[in-house]
Amino acid sequence: MRESGVLRNTAWEFTEHYIYTFHMPLFFFLAGLFVAQSARRTFYDYLMSKASVIIYPYFVWSILEGTLQYFASRFTNNHLSPRSLFTILYEPIDQYWFLYAIFLMYMVFWWIHKRTISNTNLVLCAIVLYAMEVSGVNNFGWSVLHAFCAFLIYFALGARVAETSFFTNLKLFNGALLLSIAFSVYVLVAVAVAMNVSGLPFLHAVLAVMGNIATIALAMSLSGSPAWSFVRTMGVYSLEIYVGHTIFSAAARIAMLKGFGYSEPILQTVVGTAVGIGLPMVLAIWGPKVGLPYLFTWSRSRQNGEISAIKTLRA
Repeated sequence: MRESGVLRNTAWEFTEHYIYTFHMPLFFFLAGLFVAQSARRTFYDYLMSKASVIIYPYFVWSILEGTLQYFASRFTNNHLSPRSLFTILYEPIDQYWFLYAIFLMYMVFWWIHKRTISNTNLVLCAIVLYAMEVSGVNNFGWSVLHAFCAFLIYFALGARVAETSFFTNLKLFNGALLLSIAFSVYVLVAVAVAMNVSGLPFLHAVLAVMGNIATIALAMSLSGSPAWSFVRTMGVYSLEIYVGHTIFSAAARIAMLKGFGYSEPILQTVVGTAVGIGLPMVLAIWGPKVGLPYLFTWSRSRQNGEISAIKTLRA
């Protein structure tokens, strides 16, 4: 919303910078935490499972968002050409770069896993690639490869941490202690951002990992409370929210700004966030019921798993 002119003050810019310090690294870190179990499959089964939840929504939602951006260009900040719909084979549109980059990481992980290359070595390789990326040594013309080099370090760290008892030990702490740990780390990251030192390449990586740990500690501290079950529900539909949130939040922003003249930042943020999270979940839940079961994935097992997870959370 900052590009749209809705958010243009220091407080909002600080908030955006703060969140961007660790929110994308967190996605890669979590993917790495849970990759080992799926990598035990044959390559065909592994590839099909990733294709159904990564490649499929990548193309469906890239085409949908690209088409909407083209026809609504006079209302948006992105003036997409029809050619962009064909170049998504190698050049992602907007936030869908994440799906492209994470798919490459999954494929690389399967390859090294089958060759019994340790996750420690993967971390070391990722550090080298990260150093090359932030130092400007990489002269690749492909944006996805830049993203791969910049974020593989978090994916690799997640895979390595999963082999340790770090989070198992963290679970032994009571909720109040976990909450205090999360709060303390969040404050440290905020101080670093406020002091404008978070932009230092290697310090940025350290702060990102700290933010990841704080967020997971926060999730653990809230996991036992029924009052926060709606957060767990959002976690179940994280894929759907990610691929659909930009379309719906942008539509809400345009409707409020152009239709009703509401440009107040807090209202725009609250409504845009609620719509961006809520409508993808509604589509995911009601799509199969109205004959649209493949809006987000072709995997029936995932759809059934989501339904089972929601019933478990409500029980």
